[in-house]
Formats: sequence, C-alpha cells, structure tokens
Amino acid sequence: NDSGLPINAYWTWGDTHFGDLAYRKTLNEMYLYYIPSLGANTYMQYSRDGGANWTSILSPMNTIGSFGTKRLLFNGGNANAFRFRIMNNTLDQNFHFMGFDAFAVPYKFRE
Repeated sequence: NDSGLPINAYWTWGDTHFGDLAYRKTLNEMYLYYIPSLGANTYMQYSRDGGANWTSILSPMNTIGSFGTKRLLFNGGNANAFRFRIMNNTLDQNFHFMGFDAFAVPYKFRE
C-alpha cells in the first residue's frame, strides 16, 4: 500500500532460448508455482522481442491450500528467445511467487 494505492510488484527474467538461439520456437505452456493469497491481480507476461512489448495472461493466485500451481496453455507465437515477467498490484495483499517452468517446441514452417 503506497498512500492508498497498490504497489506494482514485478520480477523480470532475462531472455531464454530453450537450448538453441539459432532456431525459432513456439511458446505454448507454462506452470506457475506460488503460495496462495487474496492477490487476484497476478499476471504472467512474456515478450518475444527482448521486453519491448509484453503479452499478459491473468493468473489469479487466490486458490485454497498451502501451495498452488497453475498450468497455462496458450499460443505464445514464435521467436528465437523469450523474456518473462510476473506482476501483481493487489492493494493490501501479499504476493508470494515461487517460480515457473515454460515450455516451447521447435517452430515448424509449412511443409
């Protein structure tokens, strides 16, 4: 809480190329690991261009239990490398993000 306004908490990871920078990959799946809280305004973001533009996926973390996981399936497009960021700006709530796994497959050109 910053004088009644939410604090925009975030963490950005550097670019990852999933094993080979020379080839394009399609990002299609992520697993998120967190401690549940009432912080429902959580967004997992990814960038295909080094952080110039971000795509957001709303990932509420207000689940029940002492540990939470979420599986996100989506079409993240293709790129040689991806950058990731987690964000939360829920007023007066804790934000406990433990980590994530991202999965990409080699991009297939039309055959």
